[in-house]
Amino acid sequence: IKDNGKIDSYVIAQKLRVYPPKAGWGSYVKTVFDDNILEISAEIIEKLHLKGMANIQFKKDERTNEPKLIEIHTRTSIFDFLGASAGQNIPARYYFDLTGVEMERSQTYKTDIKYINLSRDIRLLARHRKEYDSSLLEWMNSYRNVSVYDGMIIKDPKVFFYKLKSVLAG
Repeated sequence: IKDNGKIDSYVIAQKLRVYPPKAGWGSYVKTVFDDNILEISAEIIEKLHLKGMANIQFKKDERTNEPKLIEIHTRTSIFDFLGASAGQNIPARYYFDLTGVEMERSQTYKTDIKYINLSRDIRLLARHRKEYDSSLLEWMNSYRNVSVYDGMIIKDPKVFFYKLKSVLAG
C-alpha cells in the first residue's frame, strides 16, 4: 500500500481446506479474483490509513455468504510463495520500494495457482475427510497441478515420505 493509500499490488487467495477444519491454517489454497474482497479491502485500507504491507483476511459467513473481516497482519505469510508463483512477489516489491529500486508495476496475477501443505492436508484427510464431503479420489485429484508445496520441492520425494511418516506416527 503506497503512502497515498492506493494498493500497489495484491493477490487474493481462497483457503479450500484448513486444518483443523473451519478455523485452522490453510492446507489447500488457490489464487482467485474477487472484486468484492478487493473493494472491501480498499475501503479498510482507506479508512484505517494503512500503508506498507498488509495481509487482510476474511471468512465467508456460511448463512449469508458475505465476507467478514477476521484479521489484518502487517507482515508476510507463507502464502507469499503462492503470490510469487501467481506473478506477484509482494515482499520483493515492498523491499524494492523501500530501497528506491524501480520495479515494473503490474496488478495482474494468475488465478487457480494452488498451494498445499502436505503435513496439514494429510492429517485433514486422515481425520476429517467426511467434513469436506469429498471422496478419496476427489481429494487425491486436488493434488494435481499444485504449484507450491510448502516445505518441499516436488523433485525430491524423500521430503514427502519423511512428512508422511511423521504425520502417520503422530
